[in-house]
Amino acid sequence: MTPEPENPTPASPRGGARPGAGRPTAIEQERRRLAAIGADPDALDPLRLLVSLAGDPRTDAMARVAAATVLALLRPNGPFRRG
Repeated sequence: MTPEPENPTPASPRGGARPGAGRPTAIEQERRRLAAIGADPDALDPLRLLVSLAGDPRTDAMARVAAATVLALLRPNGPFRRG
């Protein structure tokens, strides 16, 4: 026989769902990611965000290159535009 622990952990007197518990939704994750780079998720214009990321020297170099690449592809005479 194994001895009983001296101070067993009591069960929580209150169970059930708790606010803020669980996995964050995709929208919450996106808002946090945008806030981490200093973008206001409520007043977000995707094109302005790309321009500000590509031109901001404080931004990570990989993010700047990725933003510049997307901007180059979105150009009116870009490689994937017909007309």
